[in-house]
Amino acid sequence: MLGVVKEAYEKRVRGYLDLFGGNDSEDARAEAILTLSALVGATLIARAVADRNLSDEVLETVARQLTEH
Repeated sequence: MLGVVKEAYEKRVRGYLDLFGGNDSEDARAEAILTLSALVGATLIARAVADRNLSDEVLETVARQLTEH
């Protein structure tokens, strides 16, 4: 059962990497992995903290840094 879940998750991750241009070059793949990881991490942190202001700050900061990067 766990293998099926991991395979489904991996398929989704690969899809997002493709969406972010992760197959264009080695540098593009690294950028796609960084972008996906930052988005997922920011979402997890924002949902895990009780302080709504901190949650918003995390999301806004990561979004701004990714678009400026």
